[in-house]
Amino acid sequence: GKAALVTALAEMDPGVTANALAFRVRDDDPNVRAAALSGLASNPAYVATVQAALRGEKNPKVRICCANALAGNPAEAALPLLIEMLNDPVTRGAAHRGLVRANQGADLGARDFVWRAWLQQRLGKTTSEALPPLDDAPGTEGIRAVTPAVE
Repeated sequence: GKAALVTALAEMDPGVTANALAFRVRDDDPNVRAAALSGLASNPAYVATVQAALRGEKNPKVRICCANALAGNPAEAALPLLIEMLNDPVTRGAAHRGLVRANQGADLGARDFVWRAWLQQRLGKTTSEALPPLDDAPGTEGIRAVTPAVE
């Protein structure tokens, strides 16, 4: 049926099928939504569409399918969304895998604030303009490894 068609579209070139998939992200059938979002997740131009659709998505199957698709080949534009997904128990594992992949295999753990610091550094922001001051609170050890020292 409809889910099979959307799944087939999701497996095609996302540049060609993206408009058809975007039309289905609000479908009543969660299988259709999962296939559409998974297909769009592979197209960096549609990360905002995927993010908007996921914000109100209650179905865990849809969220995990999308997280797995984003994690499979994490585009730069998807990194903030993957970091956000660390806070969802359903998507945490897939989001973490995608972030580790984007970081060439270096694992910074599953805390979102550490990955946000990593992303800010990756984007070339300085610590003083991007991050709050560090303290010695538990759980902040990993952030020191990705945050440049401020002189």
